Formats: sequence, C-alpha cells, structure tokens
Amino acid sequence: MKPTFFRVRDDHNYSQRRFPWGHAVYGTLDAEIPQRACSACGRGFRTRYAGRLSVCTEYGREWSDVIGTSGNTVGFLISERVLSGLRDAGIDSFEYFEVEIAEVRSQRLRVLPQPRYYYISPTGRIDIDPVRTEFKLRVLGTCGECARLLFESIPPELSPDRWIPDRWIPKLDTWDGSHLLQFGNISGSDVLCTERVLLLAREHRWTNFRFQPVDISRRDSIRWRGIDYLGKKWPPDWYPAPASQGKNAAEWATQLRSRDPELHWAAIEALQELREEAIPALVPLLDADDERLRLDSARLLLYYEVEQIEVAESILDRCRAVVAPLSQAK
Repeated sequence: MKPTFFRVRDDHNYSQRRFPWGHAVYGTLDAEIPQRACSACGRGFRTRYAGRLSVCTEYGREWSDVIGTSGNTVGFLISERVLSGLRDAGIDSFEYFEVEIAEVRSQRLRVLPQPRYYYISPTGRIDIDPVRTEFKLRVLGTCGECARLLFESIPPELSPDRWIPDRWIPKLDTWDGSHLLQFGNISGSDVLCTERVLLLAREHRWTNFRFQPVDISRRDSIRWRGIDYLGKKWPPDWYPAPASQGKNAAEWATQLRSRDPELHWAAIEALQELREEAIPALVPLLDADDERLRLDSARLLLYYEVEQIEVAESILDRCRAVVAPLSQAK
C-alpha cells in the first residue's frame, strides 16, 4: 500500500561523509521571546529560529540539496534549487529564512561554488489520530486554546522508550491540503510532506533527502535509509522488508556470534522484531562463554520486557545479573 504522508529529512551518513553536516547553528530562538506558552494549558509551543541563521559545516566532498543540522530545532536546510522548485510547483505552505554559512571546515568544499541555503518552517497541518495511535500515556482531551492533545503526567521513572508510541498515525480528515506540513495537535519538529514533494525530488534529482512513511515503526525508521526516490525501480518499495525476513529465530540467534558489525547488527534488529518467537533461542545464550553474546541476549530479553512482552521473572533475574557488572563499572 502506498503511504499518503512522508516524514522528510536529510539522509546523513556519518561513514561516507559525502555531503556536509551543519555542526553548529547560531541564531535567535523564538522560544526566547516572551508569551510562548499556551494561556490555557500552559504548554510551550514548538521552538524554531526566528530570522537569519549562521551555520558552520563539517566535512563533505560536494554540496547537497539538503544539509542536516545538529539538534532538532531546525532539522535541516534546503538549497535555493529546492526552494525554487517548491515555489515553482505552487507549494507555499512554509515560511523560509536565509542561512549564512559562516564557516566551511571541509577543504574540498571551500573550492566549490556554494549554493544559498534556507531553513523552512511548515505552516500546513495534520493531526495525530489519538485513537489509532497507540499512546502509552492516557489522553485526557484536547486544549481548547491551542488544540493540542493533553496527556497524563509522565512518571519520572519512565524513559522515552516506555511512553513514546511505536508509530504515529495521522488523522486524514484533519489534513488542510498542504504539501509541506507538521503535526498540529502534538509538539514536535518533524517535517512531513505528500507524495508530490517526493516526486519533485525525484524529477529534479535533489540530493541527500530521506523520505519515510509517517506511519513507519520507530525501529524501522532507525534501521532503514528510506524510499529510494532516485532509483531506477519505480514505483519503489514504500516500506522496508521485515528485518527478520529469510531466517528463523534460531538462525538469527546464531548470527549474534558474528564478528562482522553489519551481520551482528542485522541479527539484533531481527531478534528485536521476532519478540516472543526469539525467547527460546536467546535464553540458552545467557550461559554462553562469550561475554558479548551473554550481554546481547540479556539486553534483548530485557528489551522485550520494556515492550510489554511476557518474559518469566526468573529469566529476567538472570538477565539483570548478566548486565549488573557493566552497570556497576559505569
């Protein structure tokens, strides 16, 4: 099934470092401006920069159409080529502000013509569906002033993994028709778009974008580089293949022994996905001679507990005993 909305960002790759990264961002946050909290519920609005920005870029061998930045207040910068392409297509549901590249730390980039860059703040809106999105906190209602969802207080002992939903489901009848947008009833800085923006990126060969369906799971959003919008195959694979595809739980547990980083990480992702099915294959590894193997199996079993998968308390006690020396060392 083809998704309706996509989360859009830079496709930054630390290992290849083909494109630059905005290491430092300087400007004035509108959060510093008084009266930024809702007068009814008291919650602050999402923060962004107001006015001109200065950015320092790290590494890179060529300029890209998107530059990622540290932190999530801006998210990413777009080139003048992208800005012109959006506006020429009649997409105007965003504010944009020019960015000054104050310092270029890559010697290769210093000798290349430098595009102009901008950061954008979408004005389009769509709401999260509070029923279909499986919030782990109870939704109390909606603020009558700012229209954002109100939740019960977050217990201080809970980490974000315990209360953030695994996936976000938009409520289609709240979409205002914009092609660049953000969620309207929750705080956050994610930039969303429709297929029209993705097709523009493909048509004009805009570089360094990453498009992922907005309803993808958090685990898949981390492991998957996104839709191959510049690839030869079209239509593309809109969603990633299951991480566990091709092997059973016992085979993935065996692959945990691999010293190849990519194979080892693929096994962890697959076993995270298999959940209950993987428990019988992981429990024997708690007694393995290899310390890394013991730690991997213990952490996976404790992860299942966080995900509310039933694991026997006796097994969890063994897992805690495995990871305890590591915690004490810290």
